[in-house]
Amino acid sequence: MGTSQNAALSALLNDDRLEGASIGVCVLEYNSGKEVLVSNPDLSLSPASSIKAVVTHAALEILGPNHQFVTRLYQSGSIAKGGSLNGDIVIMGFGDPTLGSTNFGEDKDAFLNEWLMAIKKKGILSINGDIVIDDAYFEGSPIEGSTPLEDVGNYYGAAVHGVNVYDNTCTLNLASGPSPGDPVRFIGVTPELPGVSFISEVTAADDRKDNAFIFGQPFDHERYIRGTIPKGNKNFQIKGSIPDPAMVLGHELKKMLALKGISVSGDVRVVRETTMFPNLTLIAEKQSVPLSKIVYMTNRKSINLYAAALLRHIGMARLKVGSIDAGVQVLRDFYGEKGLPLTGFWPVDGSGLSRANAITARQLAMACNVFSESTEKSFIESLSPFAGRSTLLVKSGYITRVRSYCGRSKLTDGREVVFAVIVNNYSCSPTEAKNAIIPFLESISSK
Repeated sequence: MGTSQNAALSALLNDDRLEGASIGVCVLEYNSGKEVLVSNPDLSLSPASSIKAVVTHAALEILGPNHQFVTRLYQSGSIAKGGSLNGDIVIMGFGDPTLGSTNFGEDKDAFLNEWLMAIKKKGILSINGDIVIDDAYFEGSPIEGSTPLEDVGNYYGAAVHGVNVYDNTCTLNLASGPSPGDPVRFIGVTPELPGVSFISEVTAADDRKDNAFIFGQPFDHERYIRGTIPKGNKNFQIKGSIPDPAMVLGHELKKMLALKGISVSGDVRVVRETTMFPNLTLIAEKQSVPLSKIVYMTNRKSINLYAAALLRHIGMARLKVGSIDAGVQVLRDFYGEKGLPLTGFWPVDGSGLSRANAITARQLAMACNVFSESTEKSFIESLSPFAGRSTLLVKSGYITRVRSYCGRSKLTDGREVVFAVIVNNYSCSPTEAKNAIIPFLESISSK
């Protein structure tokens, strides 16, 4: 390694802004894995969202870049003369985290319109039964237990379910008074969340930023909004997580059926335990975009929901159990098979939200190395060019007192490398921590 890279590493390790912080650095030759430059490479640290690179690379290898998730629409019972279905409409989820997402260029309700057309094509004009949503595909808690409480109610902390819809995200509308300290009213939420109420403890402020946070767990019927929003705003929007996506999907379908003149005599019911549905007839199914596109969006936009769902899916693929624990076991087994030393490797949630995630810089760099030709292109494309350099491709991570970067780069001498930099427990601001790391990243890349 050249003197400029060594000097940049020394500057990073001795930067006053990072005094007291734990820093792990590892730069390895691409493919061979030979050490190029290291400092505390085996120190186990919290990686924040950089853990997504580990999860998405494994998912591409285990599931395949062309894998698609599916959600199916069924009918039970029979259709009587005159178009009356004497039975239920059943939606069966298989853990697609992208159903109704606008991240892939499709209107959020496009799939519902397709389902309505399929229902009408079947000749169903009314439904003498319920709309039943099977949400039992995944096992265990929808969120990892060490996820910070202040995250779960907000859109970026949305939990993973067997049925997910609209990125499990809702939009809250708030109205603030003209003066700082004035109470803020909750106006409404989109989509509608049946049975859920919001209690606003938000106040108006001179600050023009969104400093409001939503507190609540999955399936809660009551959520609290706390913090501040700008004063004098009649319709200020913030994003939250949907407490029960399956229930929302059922009510959205029922509402759209009514708009098309198709009545439903029964209720919306959600089934959360494995259930045998007799005499089901497939009406339609919605397939997701290929996994390669989901991985691209997961890493480029750092979407926690997608990463957490992929962790469960690899558990299902290898162990036939769609739980967080199963996904973690598969992740450890997979990287052990690839030659990663597993001491200090403790992924817990797939997304990086939890500070309980732990990994070494060496492991994180090795996870960015080449595994197979079938996944190489998809994984590389999911990494983002950094600081305007096409030869420096990264997945970054940030939570409180954590900054991390990993990915691929090309040195000025033409050698390709994989790398990881993890900084924990700095005392400066997040921006100052980032600015302390940037010169080192630039030193290991050609322009």
